[in-house]
Amino acid sequence: MKLMKRIAVLVATAAVFGVVAGASMQAINWYQARKGDLTRNTISENVKDASKIEATSTASGTETVMATATATDLSTVVSNVIPSIVAITCTVKTETHSFFEDFFGPQESTAAGTGIIVGENSEGILIATNNHVIEGATDIVVTFIDDSTAKGTIKGAASADDLAIVLVKFDELSDETADAIRIASIGNSDSLEMGDMVIAIGNALGYGQSTTVGYISATEREVTIDGITLNLIQTDTAINPGNSGGALINTKGEVIGINSSKFASTEVEGMGYAIPINSAVPILNDLTEREELAESEQGYLGINGNDITAEYESLFNLPSGVYVSKILEDSPAEQAGLNVGDIIVGINNTDIDTKEDIAEVLSYTRAGTEVELRIKSLQDGEYVDKTIKVTLGSKAGK
Repeated sequence: MKLMKRIAVLVATAAVFGVVAGASMQAINWYQARKGDLTRNTISENVKDASKIEATSTASGTETVMATATATDLSTVVSNVIPSIVAITCTVKTETHSFFEDFFGPQESTAAGTGIIVGENSEGILIATNNHVIEGATDIVVTFIDDSTAKGTIKGAASADDLAIVLVKFDELSDETADAIRIASIGNSDSLEMGDMVIAIGNALGYGQSTTVGYISATEREVTIDGITLNLIQTDTAINPGNSGGALINTKGEVIGINSSKFASTEVEGMGYAIPINSAVPILNDLTEREELAESEQGYLGINGNDITAEYESLFNLPSGVYVSKILEDSPAEQAGLNVGDIIVGINNTDIDTKEDIAEVLSYTRAGTEVELRIKSLQDGEYVDKTIKVTLGSKAGK
């Protein structure tokens, strides 16, 4: 009897253990499944929220358009952004100093790039691109989302920053094209972090608009090429020839960088670069306000200077810029307190690397305008940053 009681207790205990174990496994399975569902739902909702973008119509007389999309992939983001992206084709005269050129004259070639519609003024729409896309162009053709084309003109260019603004006048656009295009939504490149997903849109190899997807590899990466040093966004997104001037966008469809294949290398893979939009915007704003001036209306500074080459930078530990070798008597520079030996590194928001950069700024700045001259001045054996205000004189009679 005692043996039978012990067996009965053992069987009952085993049964209870089995029920508890089974219930525990069911609870664990339910929790894991629920956890998976929550994770998927969270990702899905994040993607949906990130797909809402705002686009603005550019044509005069049209209303602002709110384009809101919900999607679980990036195709909707791209489709909402691409009306603000244009292809740019330039005709450039090439000088090879060859016998063939001496006999037939300079030859023409075409170059392809990309642009971003960033605004409009009373004349037409304003398109941001890289300076090297339009540099030396004798003819600029802009192709829009509906495959229509229009003539573009250079509104302003900043070679030291590799940025430019191209203007397409309203009378060059059909009503259909004006309805199809949009002004790009501008994001905040200062908020970028390594690992953020980004999309590049551009006229790669001149074949037409295409997209590539990748991630932010680094921010504020210092890159120097052709004597120009910029702090750029590094990405593993493919940036190919023709992508230059195109948009690097986040998953909200906001432009956070302007792509530049100029800073890409054929020796490595997965290292593309873009100019941060927060750095580009003040320069682009300056470019949009530029006006063509007769020489007699252009500003005058009154200095002689020398470019500081990379060799001099290295040998004498000099900062990049223009070394002031002479200040003309009674000139605006003298009146403002500029000294021989100072190094001019910027005028307003434009960085200065060469005398040509200074001449370019003065060519579109009216005489009598007060500008901020950013300089490096030698004090106690070290160069210190200074800003002085100069009221430009007139080139007339100089």
